[in-house]
Amino acid sequence: MSLLNSFLTAFSALLALINPPGTAFVFVRLIGDALPKVFRSLARRITINNVIFLVITEAEILGAAILNFFSIFLPIAQLSGDMVIAAMRSSVLN
Repeated sequence: MSLLNSFLTAFSALLALINPPGTAFVFVRLIGDALPKVFRSLARRITINNVIFLVITEAEILGAAILNFFSIFLPIAQLSGDMVIAAMRSSVLN
């Protein structure tokens, strides 16, 4: 049960970073007046790519193995992730 809980927690955190409602407006603006067939095809491809991204990043066993392989400790990875998010936030404000 704890694996499912960890998966759902990480999934919801990554989902907030992807922000599907916000990116939907960007997608519609970029696609313009495309045919419905093209619109559906692109939306399907983007959705599949996002799901693959979320599944790959959610693999805790794989993530732990990669961190161990490169001798990276979890607090260091958390700090670097926080720094990246802080840099993204400051660029949005500017």
